[in-house]
Amino acid sequence: MTSKNDSGKTSHAPSVFAGEIDGFTASTKLSRRETDIVVALIRNITNSEEVAKALGISTHTVNNHLKSIFEKTSTNSKTEILSSFLRYAADRMQHRQVFARRPKVLVVGEEPVLCSFIANGLRDRGIRTFTSTEPEQAAELARRLHVDFVVCDINMADRSGMDLLKDLRRISGAWPGVLFIVAQPTYSLEECMHFGATGTIEKPLDIDHLFRTIVGHLVESLEEKARLLNIDVSSPIHINLPCQLKACDIGTGGAFVPFDAPVQKRNRLTVGAVIDVTLAPIGASTTFKVRGRVAWRRLASEASLQAGIGLQFLDVHDADQRMIDDLLVNQNTASYIPIGASGSEVILRAVQPISAEA
Repeated sequence: MTSKNDSGKTSHAPSVFAGEIDGFTASTKLSRRETDIVVALIRNITNSEEVAKALGISTHTVNNHLKSIFEKTSTNSKTEILSSFLRYAADRMQHRQVFARRPKVLVVGEEPVLCSFIANGLRDRGIRTFTSTEPEQAAELARRLHVDFVVCDINMADRSGMDLLKDLRRISGAWPGVLFIVAQPTYSLEECMHFGATGTIEKPLDIDHLFRTIVGHLVESLEEKARLLNIDVSSPIHINLPCQLKACDIGTGGAFVPFDAPVQKRNRLTVGAVIDVTLAPIGASTTFKVRGRVAWRRLASEASLQAGIGLQFLDVHDADQRMIDDLLVNQNTASYIPIGASGSEVILRAVQPISAEA
């Protein structure tokens, strides 16, 4: 059912597809009147004469608009228009249903256009977004908004993303997750993850890849995470012997595991490989069984860094996760995946988090 508003424009009654209709018509660049026709088709008003009567226009005008819609949506019939829209709507609704609670993401950078591009792309995929072009105030803004994730340009004129990361960790410990946008390797991936980032994403940005990266961090379900990240977890590599490591080599999202080059090659531990492993922190009274993905690897020791892999946790049993959380509290660690430094002086420490405002 449609009606005329005070400005003379046609409006349609609220729909469960309201957000999908807006997104579909924006992505296909349909005009207001063309949108009204698509809405009529969605509501099962498919005869051109009936559409014309519902919208108060001529049948000739409806048919002209349909030709334009066919061209813009790459379809050839009213049925194909509906099929195209329903595919779009199903994809959008699937993304939204990933989250039990709609996550909040803060986008930080000095380029307003880039920030808006990222924020709009994530918002279209069901994420609540905020932007900040003032990096010096972003840490406090993240705390005040209680965001779940921060996407930040690592290279900014007045302040680096790493400075913001350190501020966030001093204020809020291991919360929120942080992903760096990089154009050149100012910092290595393992350095970023050690100091509390969840990873990096390169320019030019792929919004779908960015969305999957964020979801992979926020979604706890292994099955959902594996689907969204396109990870095959059906045949993980099993490491039979417990892996001993220092307590400070366990981070909030993964661990540094000191495998030398022969062990990595023998077990096919390439980046992206999924493994089942038992971690045995030195001095701890228990071991932890985890399933993880190789995020990065180092084949040879260099300077104060050991050879090994950065293992991103995919699945940890609840009881083991509680023990890992206790260990992290005792260590006061804010690293996401530590880099395997032989000395403790480079381990990032977090001050007591400031509780978020209600």
